[in-house]
Amino acid sequence: MVIVQYSGGKLVTRALLFFFGGFALMGTLIGAPLGLYLIAYGCRALWKAMAPDKAAITQHARGLEIRTLWTKRFVSFDHYTHVGAETLFLSAAGMPIPGPVILVIHSDKGGIAGKRKIRIPLGYLKLVERAVPLVGEAIEIFAMPHREAGATWHKVLDEKRAVEGGPPPPRQLATAEERAAARRDPLEGAALGRLDRPPPGSFGRKVA
Repeated sequence: MVIVQYSGGKLVTRALLFFFGGFALMGTLIGAPLGLYLIAYGCRALWKAMAPDKAAITQHARGLEIRTLWTKRFVSFDHYTHVGAETLFLSAAGMPIPGPVILVIHSDKGGIAGKRKIRIPLGYLKLVERAVPLVGEAIEIFAMPHREAGATWHKVLDEKRAVEGGPPPPRQLATAEERAAARRDPLEGAALGRLDRPPPGSFGRKVA
């Protein structure tokens, strides 16, 4: 199930801005490398705008598939922590200036180097900043069956080790019912709200 999509219109607008800025910088020797980067970014944004599949975040049984303009990554529900919006600040004459707002997906595999952030500019998405908490609530609902099934299986492993004193069985869900629960879409058949519009109520309302 696709949770967040790219906006074709926003991508085309950004691509044109990248092209304009890139070609403007190509006239100077110092600005040429940045100009080439902006032109390449514009080409990629235009390619994504013309692609039929504009999924940015897709929910699977065991995690999230996240597509930036350049990469495609998979984050397991075992490692996913939360999603939020962050504002990038630019510096001009030593003064911080608010820049674009970024959608950030956080994950943690443990350890100092285990924390990861995947960033997608909100300006590319069919999503407004006020709706970001709704995305986080939806992901938590999707992750719940997988995490509950995992906790049940770990309990089965502990009990089996205590009784037999031998090595645990292969890591898999304990029963067919638990496997089905991990694959089931919790919101299957439910009507979803429009994430490209601000929610009418407070951030804390639950997703039906």
